[in-house]
Amino acid sequence: MNKILVAPLEALTDTRLTDQQRRVLLTLFSFRGKVSDTVWPGRELIGQRANIKDLGRVGKCTTALCELGWLVKWKTGYSGHNTYRLTFPDALNSALTAEEVHLESCLSLEAESAPNDESSFGAESAPHSGQNTPPHSGQDLPTALNKPVEQTNQQTIYKKIYLDLNDPLIDLYKEFIDHRIQKKDSLTQYKFTLYLKSVQRCVDELNVTPEFVIEKTIEAGWKSVEPSWLSNRNPKVNVSDSLRKQSISDALTDRTWADGLVLDG
Repeated sequence: MNKILVAPLEALTDTRLTDQQRRVLLTLFSFRGKVSDTVWPGRELIGQRANIKDLGRVGKCTTALCELGWLVKWKTGYSGHNTYRLTFPDALNSALTAEEVHLESCLSLEAESAPNDESSFGAESAPHSGQNTPPHSGQDLPTALNKPVEQTNQQTIYKKIYLDLNDPLIDLYKEFIDHRIQKKDSLTQYKFTLYLKSVQRCVDELNVTPEFVIEKTIEAGWKSVEPSWLSNRNPKVNVSDSLRKQSISDALTDRTWADGLVLDG
């Protein structure tokens, strides 16, 4: 039966890729499911489908794809079998479409016409897309927080990472950033976003708080986190915290860090 390949156009047009790297990348996309970007084919199967007989060459190609931002890979289980998560290179996100350029212009004009708020070191960013959203159902929030408040999403830069000043987890984010620096693997904004996605998966699958996930990541000395890692380490954990879970979701959808802030934390 013929296999239908679904992959981003950039996988074909990325000039940084060699022919073999492109074939390996498209091969990994051919294993991707409808709702998951994580695949785990063996090197033999990848080599067979990509028409590369040298299995060592397959490993070098996947490593290069990780460095170019197309993959995140890690070893799982006692056998050290590789698992791959397909990602999109941050470098290719910099080129804006005509519609995105128009949207950026509109946001800039809106920000210029808005009154300045100097309560946070005299700087602010464009309004967050999710501001004034009704609180999550079931939360017992203080009455003052339930009132619609016109406010902007104020941000700061901590070790080159943009963070929301209103995020209740900002101190934990800083602790994780420092943890990565101590591991001699400092973060980019893109890698930090990938980590937040991993935290969100743990929250969704294990019904734990993002605070718990980040603390366990640091405690275990991990550079990232996966639900299976936490399950093996803490099999009986089952707690929930809707407010902080929402905080992670907001951080994942927030793109205002790209608006060129000049703040420094």
